[in-house]
Amino acid sequence: MSRLAVGGLVAHFFTGGAPHPHEIRDMSLTGLYVVTTERWYPGTLIRMTLTRTDVGQSIADRSITVQSKSVRWGNDGVGLEFVFAPPKSKRDARSPLDSVDSAELEAFLKRVVNPKR
Repeated sequence: MSRLAVGGLVAHFFTGGAPHPHEIRDMSLTGLYVVTTERWYPGTLIRMTLTRTDVGQSIADRSITVQSKSVRWGNDGVGLEFVFAPPKSKRDARSPLDSVDSAELEAFLKRVVNPKR
């Protein structure tokens, strides 16, 4: 999957105050670009929840929490690379704090990029 513009998808992350939605300019299976005034150093790990805001699914069906790593800055935001957990078949127990694996993110993107309205 190449980079896609994903209207209606936002990122929430904690920066010390209440999290608020940040536009996702584009996204692929390897990373995303978030429109924000934050400027994290390259290599900084950021846990964020991606949520589709314009569909009627339950919050659990239209959200996923991912671990990402800052890789670059732009004039209007930050480019991030996803940091994936090992595939489910290679993990023991799963904690709610674990990062998702690439298959879980791909399934989420297929669900939210072309949602059934």
